[in-house]
Amino acid sequence: MRGVASLGVVLFHAYSAAFGDEAGFAFFDKGPAAFFEEAPAAQAVLHPFVGFGYLGVALFFVISGFCIHLPFAGGRKPMEPWPFAKRRFLRLYPVFLLVTVANFAWVLLGSTVSGQENRALTGQNFLGHLLLWFYWVPDGVSTLGINAAFWSIAIEAHFYVLFALFFSPLMRLGVGKCAGVLFAGGVAYYLWWYVSGARETQPAFMEPRYFSLARFGEWLIGAWLAELYVRGHLRRFGKSLVAVLASCAGGLTLIAGAMLIARRSSSSATSRPSPSPRSASR
Repeated sequence: MRGVASLGVVLFHAYSAAFGDEAGFAFFDKGPAAFFEEAPAAQAVLHPFVGFGYLGVALFFVISGFCIHLPFAGGRKPMEPWPFAKRRFLRLYPVFLLVTVANFAWVLLGSTVSGQENRALTGQNFLGHLLLWFYWVPDGVSTLGINAAFWSIAIEAHFYVLFALFFSPLMRLGVGKCAGVLFAGGVAYYLWWYVSGARETQPAFMEPRYFSLARFGEWLIGAWLAELYVRGHLRRFGKSLVAVLASCAGGLTLIAGAMLIARRSSSSATSRPSPSPRSASR
C-alpha cells in the first residue's frame, strides 16, 4: 500500500509538471464537464488514473496511524513518552537530517555556480527545516522552503507529538469517536478556509493541507482501524487485509469528497459576478 501511495504521488507530480501546476485541481475548479471539454486529449485520458495521485499522501497518513497505534491498540501496551519519542526520532530524523543538509548544500552550490542569489538560503530557513517547521522563510519565497516534498515528513512528526500528548484522552474517549470528530472538524476547517477567504488573512502554516491539527483525523482513521483489527471486528467482514484495504479506500473517498466540496465552493465564491450598480441600489 505504501508503494501504491508513493507511485500515485510521483505520477501526480509528473502529470502536474506536464500540464501545469494546477492541472491536478482543474477537474474540481472547472467541473467535470468543462474540464473534459477544454483539456487536451492526453490530459483528459490521464486524469482519471493519475490526477488524484495526491491522495497517496492521505493514504500514507492512514497507514502510519494504523502502524504506530497497533502496538497500543486494545490497551495492550501503555504509552511511555520517552521511549516512544526515542524510537520515532531514531527511525525518522537521522535520514531526514542527512537529506536536508545535502539538499541545502546542493542548492547553495547551484546558486554559487550560477551566480544567481537564492533568497531561500537563509540561516533561519535552514534552522526551520531542522526543527521540522518550514515557515521561517523570507517574503516571496515558497512557504515549504528548499524542498517542498519534506512537508509531509514534518506533518508526520507533528502527528507523533499529538499522539503522545493526547494518548490517554484518546483511549479513554475511544479512538473511533475521536477519529470521527476530528475528521469532521478537518472537513469543516477545509470549508472555512476556502469559502470564507481565510487563506488571504491567516498565517501560511494554517493552510489545511499543511496543518497537522486539521489532518490529524486522517491519521486517527488508521489508529481506529488498528483498534478494530486487534479487537477482531474486521474479521467478521472477511479476511482482515481486504477489510483494511476497503476501509482505507472508504476513508480516502471521504477525504476526496471533502476536498471536492471545498474546492467547488471556493471556485463558486470567487467566480460569482459582483452586482451591477443598478441592481445593487434596488
